[in-house]
Amino acid sequence: MSVTKLSLAALPSEQFTPLTELPPFAAFLDGTTVGYAHLAGPVAEPGEIASMQIPAGGFQYTDIPVTESGFLLAGTAVIRDADGETELNAGDGYVLPAGFTGTFEVKEAVTKVFYVLP
Repeated sequence: MSVTKLSLAALPSEQFTPLTELPPFAAFLDGTTVGYAHLAGPVAEPGEIASMQIPAGGFQYTDIPVTESGFLLAGTAVIRDADGETELNAGDGYVLPAGFTGTFEVKEAVTKVFYVLP
């Protein structure tokens, strides 16, 4: 078994492919482009580990059925929901609980690593 380092330098750009489809609980915000690197587990289900490069835009989430936890390796984003907004900067982590409805909006090009939890 080998170790996968999760850092900006350890995730080369050629590892990312364009993301064109999202699960039914998510939608692209206008102007969104995403590079996606699948690292482990089933896609959009508990056990998934992946990274995204998001130069602009973001996502609208509606009643997500799983918990997503992650951290920003680079950039700045704002997560908004009915309770307000939370700004994230490189090095910050986040948790979107199952049932979350809101947006993840990129303010400065983001590279993030995320995990899908039950």
